[in-house]
Amino acid sequence: MKKEKRLFLSYAKDYRNWQARLDAISVAAKKLGIQVIILEESQFDYSTWLDMDITSDDMYYNVTPLNHEIENIFIEKGATTMFQHPNSRNHIFSSHQFDIALINANIPTPKTILKGTNDRDLLEKYIDYLNGFPLIVKATAGTLGIGVIKIETLEGLYSTTDYLMSQKVHFQLKEFVNNEGSVRAIVLGNKVLGTFMRNNIKDDFRCSAPGLVSDYSDFEMDDELEEILLKLPKLVNYDFLGVDIVQDGLGNYYVLEINYPNDFTIPASVMKIDIGKAIVDFLVEKSTS
Repeated sequence: MKKEKRLFLSYAKDYRNWQARLDAISVAAKKLGIQVIILEESQFDYSTWLDMDITSDDMYYNVTPLNHEIENIFIEKGATTMFQHPNSRNHIFSSHQFDIALINANIPTPKTILKGTNDRDLLEKYIDYLNGFPLIVKATAGTLGIGVIKIETLEGLYSTTDYLMSQKVHFQLKEFVNNEGSVRAIVLGNKVLGTFMRNNIKDDFRCSAPGLVSDYSDFEMDDELEEILLKLPKLVNYDFLGVDIVQDGLGNYYVLEINYPNDFTIPASVMKIDIGKAIVDFLVEKSTS
């Protein structure tokens, strides 16, 4: 008797729109007759994973961050995932790993100092490397624009880095690229599902901030941007990405961030695309190929 197709979804309740993400994928899967098994990370029983009967016919998707232990279990068990070459010992999950991968592959990205410091001799050298002020100090653990600080002066850089170092906050220094907003692109396998513009918030250099909603507008992808985006899944070994890009006044593109898992519910609403269905269809095809 043929085994019923199953899709395992894990999530953490601490992340934005986790319920909407689960619902979008679950509805699409159930329409195809797929059994959906939902795993909440704080309730997962780690004493039972060795006995789980998982094969490549089973599919797994990590809906939110903070599930990498569960994700690694399904990878080791051989489930079909969004990873192109599954290996639980060689994943990119931190921002500095993304930065190294982008820079090494000659993907356009703002100049970056991978690990910040308050050493004043080094800071003066870094200022020159990053093309002077303004520059960006970015706490690597932040989200929704939290911890992204625009520094205009040497005095501000000294005081900010002194504070961050005293609090043992890991941060980076980045070149500031003047822009009107950030493009969010959704990439699935060898296709860009869509792009849209998240305009910068009034009186802010960011397009995201706590309690504030970005103004969205259409953005038409050109061939140059599409070429950049389609290189990224192979680069980070993952098929489903939310990519943030800015464009300077000369029209040059810079990749700011690669997000996975990503909150696809907002792009789905803005672009009027059923991304939940696209995720399920992709995993089904991958699990049967």
